[in-house]
This record gives sequence, C-alpha cells and structure tokens, in this order.
Amino acid sequence: MKIQTTRFGEVDVEDDQIVNMPEGIMGFEECKRYSLLDHSPESPFKWFQSVEDPGLAFVIVDPLLFVSDYQVDIPKVDLELLDIQNLSSVLLLAFVAIKRETSSVTANLQAPIAINLENLQGKQLVIPDSIYSPSHDISQPQVVESSSAG
Repeated sequence: MKIQTTRFGEVDVEDDQIVNMPEGIMGFEECKRYSLLDHSPESPFKWFQSVEDPGLAFVIVDPLLFVSDYQVDIPKVDLELLDIQNLSSVLLLAFVAIKRETSSVTANLQAPIAINLENLQGKQLVIPDSIYSPSHDISQPQVVESSSAG
C-alpha cells in the first residue's frame, strides 16, 4: 500500500505492517491506522505516521532506551481489547516532545502506546497513578527507580 505523508512524500507500507488503533490517540480519535517509519537508521526515534492523514505523525521512542526498568501494568480491559495473550508480544512506545526554545527532549512515559505485535492492535494507555512523568527528560539517559512506587 502506498501512503501519502507530509514529511516523507509517498511511502510504501505493507498492509500487514499497519497498526490499528481502534480508539485512536488522545486528541486524534478520528485516525485509527498508523505505520511505524524509521527516522534514520542510526536514530532511536521513529515516526508513528497516520495512514488516513498525511500531515499527522508523532515522534515516538522505545522508553526502555532511556529508562532501563520501564514497565507498566496494562489494565485487564486493555489486554482483552488488544487480544494480548503473551506480555512478551507487547511493544511499548512513548510519545516524544521537542521543545525548541529550551532544546529539551522529553518522552511521555505516563501515556505510552501499547501494541500487540501478534495482531498489530494498539492502544494509548493512560496511567494516572504512574511513577513516571508525562515529560520525562530523555536528553540524557536516566533510571527511574521503580521500587519507590508506593
């Protein structure tokens, strides 16, 4: 399948590589299908490009690259929605924000995307009582001590 993107022009994406987000992403609920595109081969960042809207793409990253013990408890209702049978088949990705005025780069560790790699169903999780920040500085690697959770 060929998809149009604002940043990359026309991109070839295999149909079986499309992530289905039945509930969309907060603020963008109308867009349900996304493709993961590499930023560049050596970069840890990827683009979560909407298939429906050429201008909608989010910078995302694997949070484990910056918080080595990052983990979230996926609510049972979301495990069922995504048909997750095995937690090792779940990919967690965090949205990245780049603040030009301060040159800071942060990741939202409180509302990651969970993707079932077996069926490519995804959902943005919102973890209200998380020990993680919605604007975790990833400019420099850090470890959040998960043992501090109460």
